Amino acid sequence: MHRSRGLVVRAQSHSFIVRAPEGEFPAFLPKKLRFRNSGLVDPVAVGDEVVLDLSAAQAAIEEILPRRNLLARQALGRVGKRQILAANIDVAVVVLAAADPAWKPATLDRYLVLASFNSVPAVVCMNKIDLDPELRGSGELAVYPRLGMPVVFASALSGEGVEGIRELLAGKTAVLLGPSGAGKSSLINRLVPMAGLRVGELSIQTGKGSHTTTWVEMLDLPGGGRLVDSPGLRVLDLTGLDPAELVNHFPELRELAPRCRFPDCRHLSEPDCAVQEGLAEGSVAPHRYQSYRRIHHSLEAGEG
Repeated sequence: MHRSRGLVVRAQSHSFIVRAPEGEFPAFLPKKLRFRNSGLVDPVAVGDEVVLDLSAAQAAIEEILPRRNLLARQALGRVGKRQILAANIDVAVVVLAAADPAWKPATLDRYLVLASFNSVPAVVCMNKIDLDPELRGSGELAVYPRLGMPVVFASALSGEGVEGIRELLAGKTAVLLGPSGAGKSSLINRLVPMAGLRVGELSIQTGKGSHTTTWVEMLDLPGGGRLVDSPGLRVLDLTGLDPAELVNHFPELRELAPRCRFPDCRHLSEPDCAVQEGLAEGSVAPHRYQSYRRIHHSLEAGEG
């Protein structure tokens, strides 16, 4: 048996492309691995390191090596099933549009919680900055760099900010996350000119973008580093996150929480809550606290 270690660089349904020292191979996942974890649509994701059996006509994935982290979401139309978007990620770039469609702090915060919950550092990218240049002075966005989450401004249309993103991602494996219509595909075409991703037009009725990515793929960045493109997330899933642990994914709230009177404080309406005191004193941004409340309520309701 000829075995080789490789990296999964493309995934679509049960089909994969794996990059090994011998080259890139179409590969399949044997049933013995496919159904090992019944909670996942596919137990293999882009970014996974695997062991290949190259002795047959088509390469077979024989083993999935231990992961550093992963990003997963609820599988669309599959109740109780989760889909891994990417594995072994160094940084998640959350891409939102400055306008058309306008960004929402609540959406951004939910993506950031998703990244934190999966132990992936995050960077915020405001695309389409050419449509709203004044957003650079946004007080709401100014909060994030102070919390350890850099904000970069870019325009896939003009190319502004693209080189800075390349430098930020150099030598790293990054995943682009964001809602449809944020311009992820256009941005990737700027970052990786040979990517040739199809750009979707916004729906006139909904203002939401059409999904242009039907697979997950890892692309090589010029100058080093890798970029994983994932489908736009209409359902931003936080299943598995305990409401009591949510505060740990808001750094400014996590810092204040130990000062609360009650160890099991939910930071919603309890007396002598240090988080609410921080909100009143101005050390906690109102939009961040509102995001915390919304997510907490959805988790308590079992909505994920």
